[in-house]
Amino acid sequence: MDSITVRLTLNPVVLRMIPAAPPGSLTLQAGSTVRDLLAGIGLGSHSSRLLLSVNDRLVSQLTPLAEGDRVAILPVLGGG
Repeated sequence: MDSITVRLTLNPVVLRMIPAAPPGSLTLQAGSTVRDLLAGIGLGSHSSRLLLSVNDRLVSQLTPLAEGDRVAILPVLGGG
């Protein structure tokens, strides 16, 4: 089975949402999406409260990932 490795950056607020901090890079099955990554690190249930970026572009959970992608996960901020 083919795999890909992506680099992962998590905001400190996001880090508090998960039981254990994942490493700076993750190996996933080829064809994985951002949603698969979120589920794999325990953020699937928080996904509606997150901003997702791949290679510095905002993306949806359905975005496919490729070898070497840079994934950033940030909380949605509110205020006024």
